[in-house]
Amino acid sequence: MVALPEVRVEESRPTKQRPLEEWIRSHSEQALIRSRREGQIVLEPVSGHGEDALVMANTIMEEMETEMAQARFLRVLPRPSTLG
Repeated sequence: MVALPEVRVEESRPTKQRPLEEWIRSHSEQALIRSRREGQIVLEPVSGHGEDALVMANTIMEEMETEMAQARFLRVLPRPSTLG
């Protein structure tokens, strides 16, 4: 598994959305908003590192208690053998 430089945050509760927006604004030197939809924000660490995405997702969950904040992962598997 490889952590990609992307954090998906989901929050549908209106009382939590405003504090989350404020958190993102106050951390703008660390995170860029990649996309935004109703109840979902995708962030990218400015560093471009997957490790920073993991830390960011954990920090958001601990500090903001959102419904979900997770780094995106890529699962790398060995290529299946085509030889019998």
